[in-house]
Amino acid sequence: MKKMTQTVALMAITAAISTISFAHDMKDGAGMKPMVMSESMRIEMCQKMHEGMTADQCREMQKKMMAMHSHSEHQHDDGVNKAGKPGVAANVVRTIHITMSDKNRFTPSSIKVKQGETIRFVVKNAGKKKHEMVIGSVEDIKAHNELMERFPGMEHDEPNMVDLESGKKGEIIWQFTEVGQFQFACLVTGHFEAGMKGVINVVNAQVKTKSKPQTPDDHSTHQH
Repeated sequence: MKKMTQTVALMAITAAISTISFAHDMKDGAGMKPMVMSESMRIEMCQKMHEGMTADQCREMQKKMMAMHSHSEHQHDDGVNKAGKPGVAANVVRTIHITMSDKNRFTPSSIKVKQGETIRFVVKNAGKKKHEMVIGSVEDIKAHNELMERFPGMEHDEPNMVDLESGKKGEIIWQFTEVGQFQFACLVTGHFEAGMKGVINVVNAQVKTKSKPQTPDDHSTHQH
């Protein structure tokens, strides 16, 4: 199955599972009738997109995706992740190295950044199993994980994440635009529940915080 971005997948599935109307933004006088996709057509398209899924699984997926889409429109009208937005490489202020292991842990698991900073995360999978790192709000990570639990075959690829096979490296360049506490997590089935998550504390850039002396094995700011 080809990998699709979560956004593209959401658009495709929403188009496939929802009632499609070209008259949505038109007045009744336009003389056009809504174009409706029947449930059987939606199920058929879902099963073509997700080989092996039963009709009931497709119905459940439809409900979940529509709920997430509705939540996204309500909470994120500007289309921006609560945790920030994709960063520009030229604006990177520092690099943070993250290691993922088969113990379902990130090292480090707690990171502090300043609001407005653009960070390059260099992520390495030191384990033998596939792992991933996804950045988001606590709410979004939880909702995304629930979706992945129900539909483990659904792949995703977004600028706020990287998934890596054994021994591979990847990177995320991310700008933290909002003050608050956010998460990074592995949403491979079962890994999040096993504790594979970390915390990103974004503090106001104007507030001076005491920083502890760095130790040789402090990977949170170590440059390679």
